[in-house]
Amino acid sequence: MNPFVSGRAPGTPAYKSPEEYYDEILDLKKQIAAMNTESSTMKSRLRRLEEDNLKKEKEIEQLLDPSKSDDMRRTLTDRKPDSSTVSTSSNKAGLSGGSLDYETSVDLWSDIL
Repeated sequence: MNPFVSGRAPGTPAYKSPEEYYDEILDLKKQIAAMNTESSTMKSRLRRLEEDNLKKEKEIEQLLDPSKSDDMRRTLTDRKPDSSTVSTSSNKAGLSGGSLDYETSVDLWSDIL
């Protein structure tokens, strides 16, 4: 194969037509615009995620250190002993009611057998 058959000497670049360059430039501009849009979207998403992380870190710190949290301090200092007895008595009532149901069902089964 003779390199001079194509009409070019070896080492000379293959030039494109001006239309091909124009089309390539348009494609590259579209790619740049798409990348810029994606970049701004990702930056705003990153900013929102960082804000959420800061909020969660502050919340975790408050939960771990009750002396800094007003809500936790109020909860620890405003304990009422009456509230625990009410829940205990209601639990006992619920348990006794369940045992009555159990006894009734056992009596029914013993009658059947």
